[in-house]
Amino acid sequence: MNFPRNLLVRSLLFCSILLAFCFPCLAESGGEVQEVTAEATYQMNDNDTLSQAEAQAWLRAKKNAVEKVTSSSVTMENVASLPNDILKVTVLDKKSKLNGTVIECWMQIQVAVQPEKLEAALKEMRGYDEYFFEGTVYLKGGDEKIRTRVWSSKNLYREDRLYYGMPLTIIKRSDDQVVQALCNNKYYEETLKKKDTPIDDLPINVEVKSLGNETIFDITAQKRLRTQTYADGKVLKEVQWNDPATNWVIKRETSVSTANKTAVAECRNIKLGPQNAALFVIPVGYTKCATFAELFTVGNVGTSQSTQTDPLQKATDAALEAAAQRVLDGAIGGLLNF
Repeated sequence: MNFPRNLLVRSLLFCSILLAFCFPCLAESGGEVQEVTAEATYQMNDNDTLSQAEAQAWLRAKKNAVEKVTSSSVTMENVASLPNDILKVTVLDKKSKLNGTVIECWMQIQVAVQPEKLEAALKEMRGYDEYFFEGTVYLKGGDEKIRTRVWSSKNLYREDRLYYGMPLTIIKRSDDQVVQALCNNKYYEETLKKKDTPIDDLPINVEVKSLGNETIFDITAQKRLRTQTYADGKVLKEVQWNDPATNWVIKRETSVSTANKTAVAECRNIKLGPQNAALFVIPVGYTKCATFAELFTVGNVGTSQSTQTDPLQKATDAALEAAAQRVLDGAIGGLLNF
């Protein structure tokens, strides 16, 4: 039985959709408008078009402008996720030049921003760092569903789900990038991942539109449409249902303009607050194995690949291409950025 290692990565990437539930809606507070000027330079790579490179320079200049207004630590992902009504950007000047063998795109912008609204948005964007929830991910109109239980305690993360019909636990420590995979045969595999690297596939335009209130899971939720546009013309649309009591997104439907599927993620039984530390350590009696595949070949536990189709593989292949997975992963600040 062969279990390709990249399926573990894809499992974590897709289930990061669920983890993104911890991000609340953006604040509606206003305040006095402040104008700042900023600039940035981006070096094109072999895969960039000129318009994509200019979009990257625009995003970096936008981040530099935000850092002039706020004392909060911000990432490119944070800035790219801010709706248009928080930052009004005007391009003042832009140039492209050849620096040695590399084309550089430079851009200067002016940004009008309401500092109070920006601070509130960045604060809420950081979400919660201690919580538990039960999640379900599936394709809209499809029968197969992926069910998972997720715990988070600051820099620790745990997820329980089925993998090829077998119970699998993933434990991740974001401080040292250690990822541990445990199976019910009392074996585990440990991998040291490289430090997070910036994600270049970021939206250049974000719009959020209120769709009123709707009752879901016996909760009167705030419904909204979030539209993200990218430099290559791809559009990601997401309908979100936000619980105003916890400021938590309890359901989201995500579709990409280049795919003909909609991924649905639901979040229930949310419990905010400290989690049991024992959930994030390897239990006594577990033996370390050399490879991820060995987790399922030692002891012959669970259901074999030949008799059990992996719904996660089917869902990820059909619903979201690799770029969309990176976008969704980036929405949580790189916590699961492999």
